[in-house]
Amino acid sequence: MSKLSSVCSFTATVVLLLAAAHCYSEQIKLSPEEELQVVGRRLLAVVKQPPRANWPPKLEVVDKGEGKEGVSAWTNGEKIFVTKALLAQVIDGDVSRLAFVIGHEMGHIILKHTARDPRLSSTPFRSIALTREDEFAADQKGMALALAAGYSYQNILKAIKQFIILGLEYAPVEGIAVDHPSWKERLERLDASQANLWKSMSAFSNGAVFLQLEQYASAERCFRTVTREFPGCYEAWADLGYAQLMQYCDKLEPEDIQMFGIGHLMVGGFYRRPASLEGGALRGIDEELWWSAVGAFREALRLKGDLVLAKANLGICYLIHPGGKDVKEATRFLQEAVSEINADSALDAYARLTVLVNAGVASMASGEMSDATLRLNEAEKIVSSADPRRPQIASLLYNRALEYSMTTGTQSQTKAVGLLEQYLKTANQSSLWWTLAYTHYEDLCKHLGRDPKAVASFQRAARIVFRPVLSLRLYDAHVITLSDPLSEVKKYFDAPETISIVPNTNLTLLRSTSTGIDIIGTEDVLAICLTGNHAPSVELRTSGVGGGKKGTIFVGMKVGDFERLVGELDYDMRELIDPNTRYRFYYGIGLALRIESGKIAEIVIAQLPTRTVGT
Repeated sequence: MSKLSSVCSFTATVVLLLAAAHCYSEQIKLSPEEELQVVGRRLLAVVKQPPRANWPPKLEVVDKGEGKEGVSAWTNGEKIFVTKALLAQVIDGDVSRLAFVIGHEMGHIILKHTARDPRLSSTPFRSIALTREDEFAADQKGMALALAAGYSYQNILKAIKQFIILGLEYAPVEGIAVDHPSWKERLERLDASQANLWKSMSAFSNGAVFLQLEQYASAERCFRTVTREFPGCYEAWADLGYAQLMQYCDKLEPEDIQMFGIGHLMVGGFYRRPASLEGGALRGIDEELWWSAVGAFREALRLKGDLVLAKANLGICYLIHPGGKDVKEATRFLQEAVSEINADSALDAYARLTVLVNAGVASMASGEMSDATLRLNEAEKIVSSADPRRPQIASLLYNRALEYSMTTGTQSQTKAVGLLEQYLKTANQSSLWWTLAYTHYEDLCKHLGRDPKAVASFQRAARIVFRPVLSLRLYDAHVITLSDPLSEVKKYFDAPETISIVPNTNLTLLRSTSTGIDIIGTEDVLAICLTGNHAPSVELRTSGVGGGKKGTIFVGMKVGDFERLVGELDYDMRELIDPNTRYRFYYGIGLALRIESGKIAEIVIAQLPTRTVGT
């Protein structure tokens, strides 16, 4: 027998003996600390000592609290630390799960992540990019070690799924600003048999984030991906319809809302989790988009007929029908949604609020004022019991004002004036209803014999809110979005140059000299840099239903013109790749600007690192 065969045979024997000992130890019921040591010894039996490492690492249980923030494991190269909260909430007595966690941390030591030259991570952006890739590599190594030691593959996957179940998860696009990739991304790489499922789950999570950030075109792309892979995912169809409906609203003008003759619609009702999987154009009325949204909502309801938000949003569609509002259909769908609202435990307070407010709008449009009052009263009860956000207050103020203005009598109309003044002070000035509100306010004041306040007094009080920038539209209509696969983005450019940013890592820069665009990424896009005068401009849109195009910014733009465009936006001075180059990072809109000689020399679309997580 060869020396190598002897070693392999001896290692296999050790593993079998340790496995047998572990089976025996399970009958005795070890403490978490003892279990940690037993699993650690079983893993060490299949590992060759890495060169220039303090080996074997010591294993230690620590207490960081019982909340989500306490669920963690990490290594400093000499010790591996596992928290009591992780053992209790994730491991839950399953040794295969524990083997993966310890193997993952051993992987960091074996792969020399803990001994890396700190100069390679000289900026937070570099550090976060490298750390994310290290996590993927440590996952692979941890899986390999656990399997070699005889632990269950399916139980190992359950460890990762448990992090998701506990809510210790975020969408991949959110993970750009976090030093660990999302758990769905990690499952996509580890669970080859269900890679399409986890990829679709990631796309759904991203789509939900894009909807929250009012990036509707990007959200549409995500949900189309899900419906192609899993056409039975009714939540994806409902959210696809919502993304298309909001793009339709973005193209409307105040004159269109005036033509429809409806109150202030409230948005935000969409599905944030797919339970079915877990078990720049011209503005104006776009009839094709409307039909696409209606078709998606109807497909969602065909798959599952009791979707409250799909019915409610379909009702909104008929309130803003391209040929004029269809009050009968709008009221039918919205009233069905209201009648089923209490049966859907998955709806959060904000989603319930949107259904009630929009049902009230439909009732007012049909002249059913008593029903409108009932719905708005129910909505106000929800607001009074929660921390209200500005859109909630704005829509209720406007619709209450509209309700009082329709009532004869000086007292009611005086109330309407006061509510409209509050609305004009607090609402987003770019809202489709803001100009209509001022016109209505002016008319009511004149009717009551009062002098209306000048429009400028309200405009100074209300601050413009911008949507964050997460994507760039190229001249050929392709769109690049943060978190897109870098392999797909490469196809948009003609022979781009690939430059390694950090040696021996996959943190790279994709340079397209002809377009003036640099893409920074690893497997996915982390930042989009515009560096040439011929680079595309970046469009800024304001927040809210039908948020308007506020303007564009471009390389070579004077800083003073930019500041007049955006107003008093806060920014920090941050570094990206080069520690000697600093940018103004406007975190509210997700843009970093490099300023030279009073002009914008570079624009970077990025979500810069903001937090770290464990494990």
